[in-house]
Amino acid sequence: MVKYMEAAMALNTSPVIGVKEGKICYANPAAKDTFGDKVKLGQYAIDLIPEQILFSGESNFASTVRYGDAIYAITAAPISDVLYFCMSPQQSLQTLWPLSSGLLAHLLSSLSVVGLSIDHIKQTLEDQGFTELSSVLASQRHSYYSVWRQIYNLDLLHKLHNNSAFVLLHFVDLVDFCRKIIDTSNFLSSDKQAKIQFSSAVEQLPLMINYDMIQHLLLNLLSNSLAHTPADGEIQVKVTQQVDYAVISVQDNGEGISPEKLQAIFTQIRLPLDANHPERAYSAGLGLFVANGIARLHGGTLVISSQPEHGTSVFISIPIRTQTELHSPVESLDDKMSLTPFLIQLADVLDLSRYGDNRLE
Repeated sequence: MVKYMEAAMALNTSPVIGVKEGKICYANPAAKDTFGDKVKLGQYAIDLIPEQILFSGESNFASTVRYGDAIYAITAAPISDVLYFCMSPQQSLQTLWPLSSGLLAHLLSSLSVVGLSIDHIKQTLEDQGFTELSSVLASQRHSYYSVWRQIYNLDLLHKLHNNSAFVLLHFVDLVDFCRKIIDTSNFLSSDKQAKIQFSSAVEQLPLMINYDMIQHLLLNLLSNSLAHTPADGEIQVKVTQQVDYAVISVQDNGEGISPEKLQAIFTQIRLPLDANHPERAYSAGLGLFVANGIARLHGGTLVISSQPEHGTSVFISIPIRTQTELHSPVESLDDKMSLTPFLIQLADVLDLSRYGDNRLE
């Protein structure tokens, strides 16, 4: 069986590497051509595949690795006692999204004017005692946030791809940080949606991160889970420490992702460029592309595993830069928490009434 499969893998134009007990035991011709001495038989695979992926304990998963200037989407399949990793080159962003960062910034700027206009009209009507149009304005405001989310994700993905994202690091307690995000998300979500449960294996976990980006990452993942998990389902967010890494996991028991879609989830994005098929927008997970880029920007990894009808799990590992971080004072989060990022990133799942609630402005 194994020999038959390896013969088939030899015809694969993408690199395929077999790993047993942490060592490379198979490499197809494409892997040898691409990685050269990195895939010698008997060599430790950790020189090519990060340990968070190599020893993730998952068999049906997707992630990415960087080799030189190229990024490869990586999936795995166990056969007998060997785990085979297939590495497919990630499609260049330039072929996916030809717009410049300048144009994306212009779109965001123009959209902000629309948002201000909606708020001005809403305030004027309320001052004059007109409440009949409240639901219409709530719908307009929701559409504004939804479009803002799409353009902002595209702009951030463009910057991540071109290594032009500005990163200002904050020293925060990751446990408190995640707990506040979960509490706010539960406050905004409706009774018709699954509630998000939070737990932590440690009392505190000080970590150097970019506050806005990791919040963006987590809200993207929560939006996916809320959209694909029934009201009586479960969404679990957990923080753990694994040696020199802080790990955030987001797990749900929703509809899951088919193996075919999971294998392609980091290889290509189908953006809403085809007017005849607008439903294809985000079908390959733009939010996951962005979340993966943010994890990589922090020197970490993102691994997503899923089984149809059994749910999806996402694991984000971020390195703890020095052990002294564990004993250093952290920044207060009280003045950083704003509801605007939640209204933007959860726009696909929040109830429309939330966008007409004056208390959230």
